[in-house]
Amino acid sequence: MWTTFLLLCSLLFGYIRASECPPNFEEINSNCYWIRTDLRHEVNWYKADMMCREKRANLIYIESEEEFKIFSERFMAQNCTNTLPACRFWTGGNCFIRNRMFLWHANAKKLERSYFNKGEPNNIEKEEKCIDFRYDRQTNNSFGLADAPCLWTHGSFICKISVEKSTCFNRNA
Repeated sequence: MWTTFLLLCSLLFGYIRASECPPNFEEINSNCYWIRTDLRHEVNWYKADMMCREKRANLIYIESEEEFKIFSERFMAQNCTNTLPACRFWTGGNCFIRNRMFLWHANAKKLERSYFNKGEPNNIEKEEKCIDFRYDRQTNNSFGLADAPCLWTHGSFICKISVEKSTCFNRNA
């Protein structure tokens, strides 16, 4: 009975226990992530968002400096640079609700300014309403967020299932 409730809860609210990450997701700091890289089938932001939702997840939303550093350091260690197409990852950030006010799609929280690459967001293409995670060409030593046209296609994106903020009650409470 309790297992059925947890399953129903996770399906309805997108929250699960870290020890139960779905197949192909990896546990990192008590959350589940699916890092998708497929250069043969690049997708725009909308398709990436849909693919995450099909997995009962959201495009990644950064909740802490620690989480931001984990992915920045991970991609730097993989020698990702801006010249590699696999090194641009769609995130759940966008400014659909209010022009140039970037929010995380999953929780409507404002994106931290410190997470953006130098000179970003810049709206250089005039339609840059979605956020990707990429190598910072300005500093050449880090990853950060940048705005991009939502219809651009990337082969990579990150889906996240949060396990720390379950809306279902705690059986041990």
